[in-house]
Amino acid sequence: MIVVEIELVVTDLDGTFWDADAAVHPETLAAVADLEARGIGLLVATGRRLGSTRDPLALAGLTPPAILLNGALGLDLRSSERFQRQAFDPGVALAILDGWLGMGVEPVLYVDHPDFEVFLGDRPSTHPSHVTSFGQLMGTDDLRRVAETVPVLAVAVIGCELDVLDGIASATTTLASGMLVPAHAHYPGRNLHHWPLGLSKWDGVLAYCALTGIDPTRVLTVGDSLNDLELLSTAAVSCAPSTAHRGALEVADHVIPPPEAGGWADILQYV
Repeated sequence: MIVVEIELVVTDLDGTFWDADAAVHPETLAAVADLEARGIGLLVATGRRLGSTRDPLALAGLTPPAILLNGALGLDLRSSERFQRQAFDPGVALAILDGWLGMGVEPVLYVDHPDFEVFLGDRPSTHPSHVTSFGQLMGTDDLRRVAETVPVLAVAVIGCELDVLDGIASATTTLASGMLVPAHAHYPGRNLHHWPLGLSKWDGVLAYCALTGIDPTRVLTVGDSLNDLELLSTAAVSCAPSTAHRGALEVADHVIPPPEAGGWADILQYV
């Protein structure tokens, strides 16, 4: 058995690092401290936007670097210094948006903007609670104008019950990477996400490794969902919670207990 000296741990958040309420188990926090004591870095890799990543982590006393929106944006949560950004080409963003709007669904546009993290139109199809969660980080404007003038990092709806999401997902497969999944426990319906074609969280990992001089062949990853498959299949060592999607469990090297039981701490035996 070949033992790899791990230099960096990369972790997904929802269903992996924290529970359904974004609470981090004490044993997980202790494991993070252990990694720091050993000189092993921690990098978050999530489909979430900046605010919904930064704020729960800050409540747990954590400010690690983070890959957001499935690889579209990477930054240091302390300094906001960027190490990765990959937006849609404006023409592609417009084509994707028109595909959504043509089926009567008004999505959320996740953007790189000095004042806002998202833009919504007049009649958003995402869940009302999702809209409320954006607070002052939400701008409102004509979505086609936004797609033409502002870098769009992702397009999504959360907690949507419309059947046409299947058609949107099928119609955009040549324009964007995507994921259609059941919604978060707090929302009914399903979530549909689109991000730049071919992009994955692993691209953010490579960008971070290039910035810091970390060897990407010495990375351990932890994830639970379909957007974690490249993370899990490419890393030197990978772990998935026992409650993970079947696809994640099939490619992970090791299975750990779920986050609500503090299972994330079990990665320490593999570093």
